[in-house]
Amino acid sequence: MPRVLDMGRIIASPDGRGRLPGLTPHGSGDLRGDVAYPRRRGLRAPPRAPRREARHMLSHNVFCARIKAHSSLESESRHGRGWDTDVPAPRRPRVTREHPRVRDPVGRPPDMRLALHPHCARRSTAPQRALQTRSAPMRRHLMAHPPWRPPTTPPRLRMMLILGSTAGITIAAMGTAIAATSIHALPKRTSTSTVSPLRTATAPGTPRFFNYASPPGTADDAGEPSLGINWLSERTFSNSAGPIPNGGTSNYFGGFLPYMVKVVFSDCQSPALATWEQKPVILPATPRVFGDPILFTDHTTGRTFVSQLEGLTPLGSTTEFTDNDGDTFSPSEGSGLPSCIDHQTFGGRPFHAPLTPTSLYPHAIYYASQCVTHATCSISLDGGVTFGPGVPMFTIADCDGLHGHIKVAPDGTVYVPDKGCATASVPLLNGGQAAAIVSEDNGVTWSIRPIPDGSSPGEWDPSIGIATDGTAYLGYQAIDGHAHIAVTHDRGVHWSTSYDVGAQLGIENIAFPAVVAGDPNRAAFAFYGTTTSDAEGGSHNGGPDGDDPNSFTGIWYLYIATTFDGGQTWTTQNVTPGDPIQRGPICSGGDCRNMLDFFDASIDKEGRVLVGWDDGCIGGCVSGPPNSFTAKATITRQSGGMRMFSAYDPVEPRLAEAPGPTGSLVNSTVHLSWQAPDDGGAAITGYKVYRRIGGGSFMLLATVTQTNYTDTVDPTRQNFYRVTAVNSQGEGPYCQDVLPAAGAGPTACVVPGIQAVNDVNPDGSDNDSGQNTPPDSSVNIRDLSIAEPYVAPGVNQLVFTLQMTPSTGTVPPSSQWYIIWNRKTVAADGSDRRFVAMKTDLSGAESFAYGDFGPPIPLDGSVPPSNANTPTPLGAADFGSYDPASGTITIKLATSKADDTPRVAGDDLAGLNVRTYLARPDAGQKSQNNASDITVDGSYALVGNASCFCAVDRPPVAGLTASPTSGKAPLTVGFNGSTSSDPDAGDGVGSYTFNFGDGSAPVTQAGATISHTYKSASGSSGYFATLTVTDAKCGRPSLNTASVNIQVTGKKAPHRATATPEAAFQLTSIRNPVHRELDFELALDQDGPVRVRVFSSAGRRVADLLDAWMPAGTHALRWSGRDASGSPAAAGVYFVQAKAGARVTTTRTVLLP
Repeated sequence: MPRVLDMGRIIASPDGRGRLPGLTPHGSGDLRGDVAYPRRRGLRAPPRAPRREARHMLSHNVFCARIKAHSSLESESRHGRGWDTDVPAPRRPRVTREHPRVRDPVGRPPDMRLALHPHCARRSTAPQRALQTRSAPMRRHLMAHPPWRPPTTPPRLRMMLILGSTAGITIAAMGTAIAATSIHALPKRTSTSTVSPLRTATAPGTPRFFNYASPPGTADDAGEPSLGINWLSERTFSNSAGPIPNGGTSNYFGGFLPYMVKVVFSDCQSPALATWEQKPVILPATPRVFGDPILFTDHTTGRTFVSQLEGLTPLGSTTEFTDNDGDTFSPSEGSGLPSCIDHQTFGGRPFHAPLTPTSLYPHAIYYASQCVTHATCSISLDGGVTFGPGVPMFTIADCDGLHGHIKVAPDGTVYVPDKGCATASVPLLNGGQAAAIVSEDNGVTWSIRPIPDGSSPGEWDPSIGIATDGTAYLGYQAIDGHAHIAVTHDRGVHWSTSYDVGAQLGIENIAFPAVVAGDPNRAAFAFYGTTTSDAEGGSHNGGPDGDDPNSFTGIWYLYIATTFDGGQTWTTQNVTPGDPIQRGPICSGGDCRNMLDFFDASIDKEGRVLVGWDDGCIGGCVSGPPNSFTAKATITRQSGGMRMFSAYDPVEPRLAEAPGPTGSLVNSTVHLSWQAPDDGGAAITGYKVYRRIGGGSFMLLATVTQTNYTDTVDPTRQNFYRVTAVNSQGEGPYCQDVLPAAGAGPTACVVPGIQAVNDVNPDGSDNDSGQNTPPDSSVNIRDLSIAEPYVAPGVNQLVFTLQMTPSTGTVPPSSQWYIIWNRKTVAADGSDRRFVAMKTDLSGAESFAYGDFGPPIPLDGSVPPSNANTPTPLGAADFGSYDPASGTITIKLATSKADDTPRVAGDDLAGLNVRTYLARPDAGQKSQNNASDITVDGSYALVGNASCFCAVDRPPVAGLTASPTSGKAPLTVGFNGSTSSDPDAGDGVGSYTFNFGDGSAPVTQAGATISHTYKSASGSSGYFATLTVTDAKCGRPSLNTASVNIQVTGKKAPHRATATPEAAFQLTSIRNPVHRELDFELALDQDGPVRVRVFSSAGRRVADLLDAWMPAGTHALRWSGRDASGSPAAAGVYFVQAKAGARVTTTRTVLLP
């Protein structure tokens, strides 16, 4: 049985020398599915005298060889001016209030000249001196050439020959050179993400954030992710206020994903529209048992490295890099030799003096990893294509082998943070001291510089952020489990007193520190945190073995702390309130090690903070246990407030951002909805809804406070809408006009669901009067919606979304918000109704309850019972939350608690009404005559959560094998699609569609196996057989196409089905219009690669149908009428485009509902 290295502590043996605890078998719980990751625990060393400044020297000959080789490369290279301006130059002010500046070209620092390391000059050998002599005359030419630019294609083999021919010593110093050939990406998938509706602080200047989860089917299992931002691929999106730069393209990688995810944010609307695109990788996706996913983007050059550990072996890792955000990848050597076995990390920025850029690449690229007994780092002088030898940074006598991610300062100083280094004469006391391992000579020597008050338990890697002036911020888990951070202005020689950034919120335990810094006085510190201590909730890290999912009762959230005064003060926010990222422990092994060991943070070109993390609690887990133990890719992105670069700070308070409305037309009713946008630092007080009919002008239709609107229209006319947000600064911009498409309206399957009660007039004004006119916005009812989204098999739950008027104040104390409906039968105490409610106590603390309500007041004038119209609580609701800024109250209740008599699909919640009470005692009657606000009665018909499964159904994955794959005609081949799968519990593959690639008709069947006889030779290119599948419950098609190539020899058929020259390359048999699915044919006159895609009338790519080599002939194709995410495409005009080489053919189809 395979075994895993246990990264546990070294145990003292009787002889005092210490021993490694050996290996951890699969049964130890360090596995996730059929893969495993090394356990992360602090290493302890046997006692020895500590070294505060431990230094490790690479041999003179090896290092000097590398420096001379670097010099010789420069002597025949072209140099440019300054590559190291990490902060974009500030923009000139522009007219709009939306974004106050426009970018000027990036400034260039003074040129840097090459100077050989003086230590090498003293010890150089005769051949080395000769090399220096040959190089020296060329240096005067180094300034006269144009600057380096990221190559449009990867370096060619000729570049590698230069490395070898310039000096034979180069190859010995840098390892075997690799020809950097281009690896083209496989078919891509593009989709948009789900945005969390939760908003963070509204105070002017305080950073605000939105959370963006990856769409279904993309990065669903992305543990310990890395996030990099390419500043060179910044895009600008515009709304009515003007252009808004998005700060660059985000690249995300985690788990064992076979692709990197490219994420582009459009700030035309708020929350931004995030488009997630899968960019397949080759080398990092090859099979392995163990792994460590790492991504690093050198943001000023645009180069991104994607790396996966090579299974706890001395092989290091498999690595590729891209200069175009994943359109093409090139192989990297991945590390220098000797390579360590675990926990690799990449970093890069300018060379430290005396080294200067080469023509191959302007920055130094570093690769660091740990070997249990020590840790090494190697440098690349050619942009990460090849690496020099690994240089020891420290041993386990000095520091814990498991270090954090490498960071490089603008002056070339290299930092590797470590959670446990020796100090105070006792190595690794209490897990050691958090420290920075620092090199000021391009990785030749390293110094250990611990934080004096940085005692750590040694659980999670620390993180370091480097500001533009070299100020370093090191965030770590302190010995008490808290989030501490310290600051240094002299490369770690001296540190400030550590600051507990979580104390202000009562955070007791943290995991996964991630720190970034911008301007000298600005930094951000992200981490998972819980306010539950071990004394209250058990073991936060999984118990003695680190793998017990029941060892802790705490709930974890994502927190971000920011400083704008150099670390003197910090403001910490929970940026996932009401939406836990994990319930229970965050473990070092077992199923509760779902999120693995770390996450990442970065800064975009505009100074926004972005955090790339993995969500371990999704679906029903958000409402309550059990935990889902997932690792769903999520990005938290700053939407407002001060940024890490002051040059791009917005002036606040300012106008709110533009909402992003969507709409549907059902018969004569238009349903519009949107999410609350960033408020500009001033609370949103309302939304203006505009409508234009046909070619007319936009007219104000209504002003509302909720984030939805229902309109009655003439369905034979085109009705366009705009929505703007209003705050104290005025009316904000709009993004684009929305034309609601005919189709399904609101559904009970998606929160907020179906509107059951409405208390708003058609013009958006309140439907209130008399004594029930609410005295405060917090008790002013707008509407009530109910949903039954699918949670899990057998789970039935109602979600009540009560929309109140947004409030800028605090939650009022001693107040109640009741939702009431009729019981099926009268209870023993006479109660004829049931309720769910939010209540506040004298301090304003919220609670959520359910119970009985009644009995009613008699209508015949008789004496009412003493408990008339009185609530009787029966217990706590399953979940409750209130966001005063948006006015949204959410309450979740198990359907079984909605009545004593079971409620099933088809039942009505009749007599639904909402009533509120401001500053009233909790006890006593809750009648209309004493209500602050009350609505008319409505109703809701239950659909059952199980009926909503298809709303969250994920597409199946097709898999295909064949035997034999070659032979003489006639050749009978057996095809097997049994490796196809469906990711949803309780679902499976329902149908298999085989296309044999020889012109015969596709076969769709329920079985996974089939035989087919090829009657004629295929030619040299073979037959391209494919398989697509659909799932059993919803008929959702697979987004991938599985394929095999069949080589058939022998006599060719006398009449091969090839297209005539007149129809050499075309799309045929297109029907118009079509309902749901489109069947058509692709005619090819020659073998070769071909791509078939579907575009909307606006030019947006909707679906990729084919991207593969195809033999000549006529091929039957089908578009399922769904977009790249698997959702039904809206009715309208679509273009089908086929491209083979330089040839393109396009046709049009009309899709009807």
